[in-house]
Amino acid sequence: MAIIKYEVPFILEDEDYVLKYRSDLKGAVIRARASPRALLEGYHVCIAHHVHPPQRTLTEIVTAAGGNIIREADIVKDPSRTIFIACEEDMEVALVALRKGVWTFGSEWLMSCIMRQELDFEAPQFAVSL
Repeated sequence: MAIIKYEVPFILEDEDYVLKYRSDLKGAVIRARASPRALLEGYHVCIAHHVHPPQRTLTEIVTAAGGNIIREADIVKDPSRTIFIACEEDMEVALVALRKGVWTFGSEWLMSCIMRQELDFEAPQFAVSL
């Protein structure tokens, strides 16, 4: 579903959005429309129990972005295609995932990627950044 030329003038130009997400809203909308459900396609995402937004909400977001939810980091088959979303309360589990080679980030990273429609694997991983 492409952006119809009539929609373009109505996409907001939000300076705060650009500063926060290092991307413009129009570009994010165009990327999302060009490849719906593709952002996390082929990725397995494990969401720790204590994250915010709640696990249920993040599960819906990940699924909408094309990701496959796995319930336990122990069942990782391909660490390079697995993302573990954690918070400080889940540090022990996050460290286990990190040792397995799983990408480990906080929910802020995930939400930022969703808002930009780009995965940022150059960002500091969650357990490493603490």
